[in-house]
Amino acid sequence: MNPGKLDTLVAIRRATETRAANGSIVKTWADLAQVWASFEPISGREAVMAQQLQAVVSLKATIRHGSGVTVKDRIVNGSITYEVTRVADSGTRHSLQELWLTEAKL
Repeated sequence: MNPGKLDTLVAIRRATETRAANGSIVKTWADLAQVWASFEPISGREAVMAQQLQAVVSLKATIRHGSGVTVKDRIVNGSITYEVTRVADSGTRHSLQELWLTEAKL
């Protein structure tokens, strides 16, 4: 992939748990990293190959490998937050990662 296609700066967020003053556990999202990404809609065929329903999977993002993204993380692009549903290595020598994303229900 041409690195110039990674033209959108996104934040990777990871859930953290903290203890509130009353002793309860509170889940918050903290920024893990900012990376450049490219986005493309997933066609019905790609959604079937990923064993996901097309109505559920909305986007595929491509980022450089090495950010440590997992399916427990979220991707934030502007005001839109996505949940990561699948992570796959791609590119020459696994230099890139493809992330299947669904819009998070906040």
